[in-house]
This record gives sequence, C-alpha cells and structure tokens, in this order.
Amino acid sequence: MSAREKTFSEELNKLIEEGNLLLLGILYQKDPKRIQGLFNEQNQEKYNNIIKSLHDFKNKYESWYSKSSKVIKTILPDRLTDFTSAYKKPSRHKELTIVNYTIQDFIIGININKTDSIDLVANLYLQQLSILKATKEMLSSTLLDLKALVQADSFDSEIDIAKELAKKRFFRAAGAICGVIIAKHLLTLCQNHNIEIDKKHPTISDLCEPLKKEEIISQPDWRSIQFCADIRNLCCHNKEQEPTEEQVDDLIDGTDKIIKTIS
Repeated sequence: MSAREKTFSEELNKLIEEGNLLLLGILYQKDPKRIQGLFNEQNQEKYNNIIKSLHDFKNKYESWYSKSSKVIKTILPDRLTDFTSAYKKPSRHKELTIVNYTIQDFIIGININKTDSIDLVANLYLQQLSILKATKEMLSSTLLDLKALVQADSFDSEIDIAKELAKKRFFRAAGAICGVIIAKHLLTLCQNHNIEIDKKHPTISDLCEPLKKEEIISQPDWRSIQFCADIRNLCCHNKEQEPTEEQVDDLIDGTDKIIKTIS
C-alpha cells in the first residue's frame, strides 16, 4: 500500500470512528441509561470518557455527512443515492410521515414526536453508517482500479509522445519511452500478483521472467515482450547500429498491445 493509500485508509477509519460516536450520541439523547448499560462497572471510566467526548449530533452531523458522501461517491458510487436520500429527499414532502421523514428534518428541528423522531433518525443514520463501513471492504480493490485507470491514461499519453518522436525520426528516444512504459506495466502486474522483485532497478526481462514462471503471462505474451525488449535495447544501448523506422513502429505497436491485452 502506497503512502497516499495508507493515509486515505487512516482517514476513513477516523471517519468511521467519528460516525460511531455520532450514533452513540443520537442514542444517548433517547435513552442515556441504555447507553450506560453497554458498559459494566469495570468500564465506567471508559463510559464517562465516551460521554464527555460524545458529539452533539445536530452540530456535528453535517460535517460528517459531507466528508462521508465524498468517500462513497469515489469508492461505492452505486450506494450514493441510498446514502443521500436518508439525509434529504429530492423534493420537499407536503405531509410529514414516518415514511418520508429524513435526517434533515431532524437537523432543522422538525419532529413527529420526540421518541419517534429519534428512532427514525437513528435508523436512517445507521443505514448511512453501514454504507460508509462497506466502503472499507471495497477500498483496496477500488484503489487498485483507480490506480490502473490513471496509469492507463498516462500510458496512452506516453505512447502518443513516442509516436510523435518517431514521426520526427527521434527513434532512440521513442524506443526508450516504450521501454519505460512496458517496465511500468510489468512492475504493476508483479505487485498485483504479490511477486517480489529483488532488484532496485529491474529490467524488462527481470520483470517478465517471474510473471512467466507464475503463469501470469503466456508463452506467446512472453515472446512479444522479449521482442519489444530487444528493440528497446537496440534503441538505448547499441550505439553501432541505428534502429530503423520499421523497428520502432513495431515497438510502439507492441507496447500498445502489451499494456492493453496483458493483465
């Protein structure tokens, strides 16, 4: 997990913990003794500290809602409508009932009656908190998908640069860029499949061989990668022989195929 992903995960944990305190806060408003009953005598000090730190639901909910909705929109977008509709409906209701009551009604002070309003808000909020907690289970796979998407966009851009360089007959530079793209793609494959690479600066062959050994890539894919690696080496290391336009075009086409078909 990268430093950015670790930070995101830690912030999500804080948001969930804040949500748990908000839930205790709303339940405490309804029945303080019930909350106290969750703690035995040995945990009274812990109970007292929690009560002291309980957030006032009406004052703290809006901030929690705003931060949580952004997380859900990114990680679990298909549940965003469920999350937001618990807070407010698209249009105001003409008659207030237990069916159309929302958290927004409670926040602005509209009540059916005290007991029913708190019960309804607690249930609506518990639904929202459950959706937020579900994002934690999806976090790793979603970050992986997002990383792959960003990387794919970057690769397309770099291939365009390689094509432009080749068009202007800067064949060695175009080949070097393709080599970097292939190496990045293979390194990501190794990371996704938990294959450890010992070298600090691995070559395409260093990355390709363990992927072949673990049958992540097929024999034909391996040959295609090696073909591209050979042209890349000609572009970057062989000063006695110039790469041809046809070779570099093959390398660019091969690189594009590798990143789009080998995963």
